[in-house]
Amino acid sequence: MDERAAEAGAFGGNINQHGSFYFQGQAYGHSKKLQVAVEYRIAEREAQRLHRVANVSAVARQCGVGRKFVAKVRDELLLMIGF
Repeated sequence: MDERAAEAGAFGGNINQHGSFYFQGQAYGHSKKLQVAVEYRIAEREAQRLHRVANVSAVARQCGVGRKFVAKVRDELLLMIGF
């Protein structure tokens, strides 16, 4: 365990695979959700231009969250726009 992880653990927190801090069991705030939504929409537009699908892993790395969170935000976006 590196020094950052040990320090985060001393406060009851953790560090994810992308180096972002989090508390187990707590949801990300609305600002993080907005960041993921914006970055996913940008990635989606670029992917469509290239006739591909957006790379969830790349968005997760960029935003410092897990792939499951990006997929959750993506699914909520699809529900909002009626797909």
